Order: sequence, then structure tokens, then C-alpha cells
Amino acid sequence: AIELGKTNAQAYGYRCHLFNLKKDYRQALPDCNRSIDLNRNLFPAYVTRAQTYEGLGNIREALADMRQALSLRPQDKYVQESVRRLTAKASGNR
Repeated sequence: AIELGKTNAQAYGYRCHLFNLKKDYRQALPDCNRSIDLNRNLFPAYVTRAQTYEGLGNIREALADMRQALSLRPQDKYVQESVRRLTAKASGNR
């Protein structure tokens, strides 16, 4: 899909997710970034990039992305819980 459409934000997001499933976070991050660059309102891209950042140990960046996802979908329970969990993790309280 990326080869056919270099501006397909969802395709980059899907590939990012696949790299995350393989725990290949360094490979995932550029795709996550590209997805968000192409569509700043793509909710799943922020959630996936937050997961990528967390996998890399970048908790503050993960929290920032989850907060952005929360601003796009304030009622999403998974994101609400992730913000709480990452906030605690960022402050040193696991």
C-alpha cells in the first residue's frame, strides 16, 4: 500500500503497528512519524506511536502522544487508562 500511495497515512500506521508486534520499535518509529506528518488527526497513529515510544523506554514521549490521542477521543477508556498509567510511570510510581 505504501508503494502505491506514498501519502497514505493509514498504511504507514499499519506498518508501524506490525513492527511493534515484532517489538522492532526502532523500525516502527519512522513509520509512526510519517503517518502523523501526513494526518495530524489520525487517532490510531498517536496510540501506536505512544506504544512505540514506550517500547523504546521514552515514557514522556509516550505520555505526550497518549494525551494527544485523548484530546482526539476523550471518551476512549484504553487511552484514559494509558494516560493514568504512563503518568504514574513518568513520575516514578509504577
